[in-house]
Amino acid sequence: MSLLPKASKTQWLAQFDNQDKVAAEQLLSAVDIISSDEFDKTMHYLFRQHFDKRTGNIAMYPEREVKKHSGIPNRFFKEVKTGPRGKKKLTASGASPAPYHSNRGDTYEVGSEGHIATVIGQLSRAAKSANSGRVVLASPAPSLIRKWKVRHFIIITDFIGSGDRITNMLQSMWRVRSVRSWWSYGWIQFHILAYSGTKDGIDHIKSHASKPNVICAKPPRTIDNHFTQPDAQIMRLLCCTYNPDDNKYALGYGGSQVLLGFSHGCPNNMPAIFWSTKKKWSPIFPSRTTFLVTTQSTKSTEQEIASAFKGLGLPHLQNSDTFTRLPIQSKRLLLLLATVNAGARSIEMQSDRSGLSVSEIFELAAIAKHHQLVTDQGHLTDTGAATLAAVSRQSKAPLALDRVSTTYYYPTQLRSPV
Repeated sequence: MSLLPKASKTQWLAQFDNQDKVAAEQLLSAVDIISSDEFDKTMHYLFRQHFDKRTGNIAMYPEREVKKHSGIPNRFFKEVKTGPRGKKKLTASGASPAPYHSNRGDTYEVGSEGHIATVIGQLSRAAKSANSGRVVLASPAPSLIRKWKVRHFIIITDFIGSGDRITNMLQSMWRVRSVRSWWSYGWIQFHILAYSGTKDGIDHIKSHASKPNVICAKPPRTIDNHFTQPDAQIMRLLCCTYNPDDNKYALGYGGSQVLLGFSHGCPNNMPAIFWSTKKKWSPIFPSRTTFLVTTQSTKSTEQEIASAFKGLGLPHLQNSDTFTRLPIQSKRLLLLLATVNAGARSIEMQSDRSGLSVSEIFELAAIAKHHQLVTDQGHLTDTGAATLAAVSRQSKAPLALDRVSTTYYYPTQLRSPV
């Protein structure tokens, strides 16, 4: 949940005609701003879920703009001639590119790549402390890639919109002869790790010659998937009518209609009325900055949990004496079990049905799987179903918990009797 300063909201709404103010407020309330904490945790869980069981060392790079010459991305690494006379060949060499570059040369504008570079650094340090025997390198140069025999190239980003920037970065890597050689021998694989992404953008990236594996935590909230079609049409008309950027970006770059931002900034795939400063328009996120937004805790509250159980058709469960005595983390875990039992298999479905954040889903699913309450395929086990039933029927089992750890530890008091 995110909160905007009242003054900013009032100033933004004042630009709309009276008959349009209600729709504008509804559109603004639909915007989903992801906190730094939620983003960082989700990317950590996403990485762990998809790469813990993979073998081979890893190189991670933040998505970044790449320089171009005549419209063609420059090579990601420098190439030098090596080998004996008459048999010299061009190989990757030199330093790794900086996470960002300056188009002018005298100033730097750091966008999401700055925060993502920090996340990569945390993942690299976490791998070292885990003593897993596997190396996770942050933006390594070719010499380190060879030294550690890297097998996975991962590009990390917050959001995939059109997919152009990622595709340009992939092409920049692909133009390096050594990289193509490593890939052709089957020594490396390319992966894209993102919090969210549009279907068109993901499909565009997947069409690249490097055949990257694209992994997203959830699809973005958009005007189309958040509102009913009649209301969505009203929102699109609102965005086009008040667009300060003439015919450009009325529905966001590429017409994406995205209603998703992050505490480190929002993408230009959001409609321009949210971020453009043209024609003296006062946006809610000036120049796509979100520093005025206060993001609240992503942990579900008691009230939100009760509402979710009601939405699942299980109000009796959250009203039981056994349930009310449980710590809130145990209630969140039971809510996840109830959501899985209702048929929600994917993370996005579980998040939508339960109201739990993506990072909560990852955290609780890890606990549930560790204690065999759900299967790897996302189904309840017999133990999981029995646990849910025991709370529902107020079994005599000692179900009161002192706490539920946020690690893989899971108190036996919540388990149903054997």
